[in-house]
Amino acid sequence: MSSPSGEIQANPAFCDMLGYTAGDLRRLNLRDITHPEDWAETARIMNELLAGRVPSARSVGRFLRKDGKSIWADVSTVLRRDDKGRPLHFFTTIYDITDRIEAEEALMASERRFHVLFEAMKEIVVLHEEVRDAAGRMVDYRIVDCNRAFEEIAGMSRDRVRNRLASDFYGSDPPPYLDRYAEVLERERPAFFEAFSAPMGRHFSVSAFVFSPGRFATVSTDITERKKMENRLREDEAKYRTLFESADDAIQLMRGDVFIDCNERSLRMFGCSGKEEFIGRPPWEFSPPVQPDGRASKDKARDLIAAAKAGAPQRFTWRHCRLDGSPLEAEVSLNSLTLGNEVYLQAIVRDIGDRKTHEEEIQRALKEKETLIREVYHRTKNNMNVIGAMLSLRARALGDPRIADIFHEIVDRIWGMALVHKKLYESGDLHRIDLREYISDLAGQLTGSHKATGIPVSVKLDLEEIPVPIDAAIPCGMILNELFSNVFKHAFPGGGAGEVRIRLARAGDGAVELDFRDNGIGLPPGFDFRNQTSLGFQTLVMLVEHQLLGEIAFGADRGCACRIRFPLPRGHEGGHE
Repeated sequence: MSSPSGEIQANPAFCDMLGYTAGDLRRLNLRDITHPEDWAETARIMNELLAGRVPSARSVGRFLRKDGKSIWADVSTVLRRDDKGRPLHFFTTIYDITDRIEAEEALMASERRFHVLFEAMKEIVVLHEEVRDAAGRMVDYRIVDCNRAFEEIAGMSRDRVRNRLASDFYGSDPPPYLDRYAEVLERERPAFFEAFSAPMGRHFSVSAFVFSPGRFATVSTDITERKKMENRLREDEAKYRTLFESADDAIQLMRGDVFIDCNERSLRMFGCSGKEEFIGRPPWEFSPPVQPDGRASKDKARDLIAAAKAGAPQRFTWRHCRLDGSPLEAEVSLNSLTLGNEVYLQAIVRDIGDRKTHEEEIQRALKEKETLIREVYHRTKNNMNVIGAMLSLRARALGDPRIADIFHEIVDRIWGMALVHKKLYESGDLHRIDLREYISDLAGQLTGSHKATGIPVSVKLDLEEIPVPIDAAIPCGMILNELFSNVFKHAFPGGGAGEVRIRLARAGDGAVELDFRDNGIGLPPGFDFRNQTSLGFQTLVMLVEHQLLGEIAFGADRGCACRIRFPLPRGHEGGHE
């Protein structure tokens, strides 16, 4: 009880409720034990009762306990008056409803959290309730609610979906997954499965669970892109598996240093009847103890595997052994690939036994051909030397100096050509010779052959190393022979010492330039080499323009100068190969 001015009297239950004694409460005012936020409402109710506008009042408010905590209470109040209608006291019945209020608040908070989560989820959430027939069997289910994700993916508002039977919405009777959902409701255990929604045209991963009696929820995640990727992966796997199995080379996959997969070609190559004879074994078990280079197969294989794992692709030849022990010569490519977090090795093995046999046969044939060609060059050189010697003997026997000179010129030409064959025979390359070395030797040979003239001629050489084929070397030798012959015949009519300078160089366009110069009496005024009737000049022009397809020019500055320029045959422009 409380007086209109606020004094309090209470029974023991109220004292226990607030943790006060009766004496404590007598020293307090009603306002002291009312929650500050609720005092205005309490005062309003008291004024209403005092004014006689209401006979009684009921409200929910909070009281303050002695320990400072508050409790919720259901409060019913009436005003007692005396015989003359004057207010005596308020009589109030109070029920502690703190547990109920807190439970309601927790429920409301949970509801708010659920609603926020419900709307914010990217997954489709749909709430359903079962529909049963008269016999109590579940024959359909009704869509109770759906979230915003459903609206976005389905392209329709929830108002069009709520309270619709699933059979109507999905257009099938019975509706999809009816038996599965009935089992979920009966056992009250979640179910997980994948499904295709025809109305949405998309694939979903679905989880279904009971959230209240007769009601269940489905949470669906759109996995359409994942399904498409899985299909592409299956197609790619089938395609690459076909390539893997149909490849002409053996293809193997290794984890660590053992085989974990191989194609059919691997089994045929190594003589295995099935993969169980191949998989799980290291490569050195299909190898002899020692490789041709003398290294142990096991040690060498481990080094190659370690290098490939470190990211350096390996390509090498390897001697294997088939399952029956027969040898197998192979070329191996070893590469690493990372799948997940693990490094694997892919080995591609090609049987090169037939190729090596063919290569050895080709090498033998080439060696035989090279030997034959060298022998031809050697015999040609010898035969030419014999012919030259016979002509020299014949010239001395004739006793006619004029005829002897003619024979001598012929012998020089023959020895010039023989020198080409000698150089080819001695060279490591049977198709071309070094023009620098050839000119140097030929100049010495021609100078020595003309010692009988009594004219001392020194030769100065400035030669660049230029490899040329035999078709260019022989004309160059004959050209030099004609030029040297002209020097000893005409350059120094009065005798005395002479000098010849020969320069050989490659021009900027790749052509060859050969300059021949002497310090003799030079050419007569108005000299035109094309109008000369001598066999020597005619031979020079023919050799340069028709055999070398080059150009020739003469000058008469302090002697006779001849410049020859000719292109190298195709395939020899680059010099060394």
